[in-house]
Amino acid sequence: MLLLKEFDSVSHTLSLLSNNLYNILQGARELAKPPTLSEILYSNSKKKKNNKKKKKKTNRVKGRRGNTVQMHSLKKISLMEIRRD
Repeated sequence: MLLLKEFDSVSHTLSLLSNNLYNILQGARELAKPPTLSEILYSNSKKKKNNKKKKKKTNRVKGRRGNTVQMHSLKKISLMEIRRD
């Protein structure tokens, strides 16, 4: 009886291993496919949006007199804007 339980356990483990190997193979096949045109266009538009967000990103700092100083970083140029709150 104990031997049958061990065979059942080994059988179950081999079944799980087989399923995992099948899933890995399917994933590898999916990764091997070249991207579609719509995926390329979506990726490019997403990159452009991220670049725009990075360019518009600002840091706000309180000045000595309580002024809010807004610093814009555009490429290599830093611009400062002082606003009274």
